[in-house]
Amino acid sequence: MTFDTKSYISKTDLQQAQALAKEGEGAVSMASESGDLALEKRAQLASTLYLRNSRNSSMPPSSSPELMTGEGNVVIIDDDGVLRLLTQRMISKLGYKVEVFDNAREVLHFFEEKTTRSAFKPQDVDLVISDIVMPGISGAQLAKELAQKKPGLKILLVSANAPQFHEINEDKQPFMQRPFRHHELAETVKRLIEGEDNGEGTAE
Repeated sequence: MTFDTKSYISKTDLQQAQALAKEGEGAVSMASESGDLALEKRAQLASTLYLRNSRNSSMPPSSSPELMTGEGNVVIIDDDGVLRLLTQRMISKLGYKVEVFDNAREVLHFFEEKTTRSAFKPQDVDLVISDIVMPGISGAQLAKELAQKKPGLKILLVSANAPQFHEINEDKQPFMQRPFRHHELAETVKRLIEGEDNGEGTAE
């Protein structure tokens, strides 16, 4: 497979690419592309790996985990275009309505009703899924601000760096470590939206 990141290659990028390739029984190579076509190609490659992971090739088809679908409105924030698109596709396939943002400040404006979105209104949001490491306002900081703006709002933080997250997770926000399988995300989202999570963290 080919997996290219942003304009730079970070240690986290490489670790995530290697983890995805390993679980998808693939390999890692480097490429340099730009624009929407590159983003779409990266999303397709990542989708292939995630779908293979969710099916779990070590298990016979009959025993593959069934995806838990549901209803609700989900906001996704990630500054990485391919991960943002991939997460959007995964959540949409589960039956949820989705709005996506590439930075935390836009999300805050959305909840302050300073921006117009067509899918649903801020007061109708059931779950926020946010990357932790982002330029400007981090996912952890965003979670704190959203908790003040909308008490009781369910927030799921995701990252490839679990140790770093646990060091800053003072509020015990639910957390998933990347890469995760589609059925794992489905179970976590359904549990959070339906109120079955105790708010003290989730799958690592």
